[in-house]
Order: sequence, then structure tokens, then C-alpha cells
Amino acid sequence: MTGKAFRTMAVSMVFVLVAAFFVTMTVKSQSNQDELMEQRYYDGLESDYIERVEAVLERNGLSNSGINMTRVSGADGSRVYTVVIHNSYLGLMGTQKLAQVEQEVRAVSFADKTCRFCHEFMGSKSSGKGL
Repeated sequence: MTGKAFRTMAVSMVFVLVAAFFVTMTVKSQSNQDELMEQRYYDGLESDYIERVEAVLERNGLSNSGINMTRVSGADGSRVYTVVIHNSYLGLMGTQKLAQVEQEVRAVSFADKTCRFCHEFMGSKSSGKGL
């Protein structure tokens, strides 16, 4: 191989590598954008859900409740949420009223029906279970 042919081949290889790099970065950037859009979508759903749970609690005289919501995301895109509600007044409620509050909270819908929820009520006589 002559020196000129070698240089031409080397320059061609560099251009191919640079093109491959930019194609890879474009695909990766699009993937990151998709993940960001998905995260924003779920952030909105989660905020809306918490607001509706707060409204249920407020209607039942529990406006100062603490609400913690955590999620576990599976590799398949599934999401399992755990919602923990803290309020010492839950322990002072009658069994029927407590059961009603728990039922109302568990009935709050989440826009993405593929997500699963578990609710825990702290400071109460509640069983704390509820998938």
C-alpha cells in the first residue's frame, strides 16, 4: 500500500468513526429526552395524586397529616408506590371512621392504571396493609 492510499484510508476511517460517534450521541440524547419527558409525566401524576389525598384527609379533619410517597421502578417500567400517612389523630378515631378514611384514601385514583399502590397509616389502629 502506498503512502497516499494509506493516508486516504486513515482519513476515511477517522470520518467514519466521527460519524458513528455523532450518530451514537444523537440516539443517546433522544433516549435521555424520552426519559426526561416520562419523568415529568409521572411527576405531574404524583403531584396530582398527593393533592387529592390531602383533600380527602382535610375533609376528614386530618389536614395536618404528613404524607410520604416513595416508588420503586422496575426494569420493565412498572412502578409500585408506597404512601405513608402520619397523623396522631388517626389513633384517636373510632374504628368505623378510621376504616372510612382508609377506604377513601385507597379509592383515590392514579391516572396510570399500571401503577400499584400500598398505603400505610401511622399513629392509628390501622393494619397498615393495603395493596
